[in-house]
Amino acid sequence: MAQPADSDGDRVWRLDSRISTGFDVFTQTYQLALEDTTETISEMDATLDMELGTIGRRIHNWSFSPRLGVGSERNREALDFGYVFKPDRRLSRFRVTGTVQARQYRKTTDYNLSSDNRESDIGLRWLPVAGPRRQGELRLDFDTLDYTTPSTLEANRREAALGAYLKSGTESRRLWRVGVRGGRRVYPDSSAIDRDIVGVEFEYDRNSFLGPNLRVHYRGERREVSDPDVRPSSWGHWSSLEATLPVEDMWIVADLRNEIWRYDAQWGAYSNQLRWTGSGGVRGGGLGGPGWRILLTYQDLDSQTGDESFRQLGIRGGLEHFGDRLSGDLTLEAGRRNYEATVDSLGLDDPYALYSDFTYLESWLTGSWRFNDHLSLDAMINYMPERHSADMDDQAMGFGNIRILYRF
Repeated sequence: MAQPADSDGDRVWRLDSRISTGFDVFTQTYQLALEDTTETISEMDATLDMELGTIGRRIHNWSFSPRLGVGSERNREALDFGYVFKPDRRLSRFRVTGTVQARQYRKTTDYNLSSDNRESDIGLRWLPVAGPRRQGELRLDFDTLDYTTPSTLEANRREAALGAYLKSGTESRRLWRVGVRGGRRVYPDSSAIDRDIVGVEFEYDRNSFLGPNLRVHYRGERREVSDPDVRPSSWGHWSSLEATLPVEDMWIVADLRNEIWRYDAQWGAYSNQLRWTGSGGVRGGGLGGPGWRILLTYQDLDSQTGDESFRQLGIRGGLEHFGDRLSGDLTLEAGRRNYEATVDSLGLDDPYALYSDFTYLESWLTGSWRFNDHLSLDAMINYMPERHSADMDDQAMGFGNIRILYRF
């Protein structure tokens, strides 16, 4: 394809195109009416996607990424687009990003939630203050989701939010960001659960290539529901801490995350919860050869609904390699989840009353085999069986994807 040029004779646009075909399968095995039940969804599809964008340092920078997928279960269309205004050809002062997409399901699809739908996500960013040390930023976000046949689990929605942030500039040695955000989400067919949202956010990132790294993030949010008798208003808090420390030819790595929900009133599915998720261990290799990692993992859920509370411990190992022709990542995790209240501990006769403890094994495999500069084979496999103390709760879930991709 011929490329237009600017006044200096340089190429202005780049165009990359890819076509791929593949097979997806999702399977779940569980007990129903005292018999093993297996549900499987499989789909063949072909996808064409393109990337069109400007090249180099420019005042006006554009990007467009359309995608078209035709499958045995559904068709999908999507467009990612962006625009960045850089008056000095270096620093962004205004940015627009967006995604619009649609899905159409076959009448014979095996998907349970299968209403045709359309959604969009558009964001505007303006930096009225853009200095070398500090930058001010205003954000305006729009989000829509529409179903052809709305239902309780597939509800139309509209959301708009405005945020103001102060963050580090381009010459800062440490990256940080702090801001406030407010918005409203409405459900045209269920106005009783419309809600106003007000929140704060903080982020700090100390990143050095061969030294210690630290990232801290917090987001707090108040959700005020229009009719609290239908759904209670709530507070939500999310925080995370990630750290790495080099030790000789290895890295000590740690990751801790926290989620808190506090409702004005509690009933049904709306109960106060405190969840912790973390991992810690060592990582090595990866510089010119295979990388490896060994981690201990931990989860803890403290729920006002006592039978949901649990503690989970596991050990995770992984291998990865990124080469010119062959790349892949294999992750295995084995562990045990124990609930605070179980059928055995309470002496209940009803086996359906509470959750049961279980041992799990989770495996992830991703890989890419590049035959040449144009043709590659990509695959992803996930499988997670659970062995419960109550045999009738045993289940297994799996997902697989394999694709042949051609780059023009």
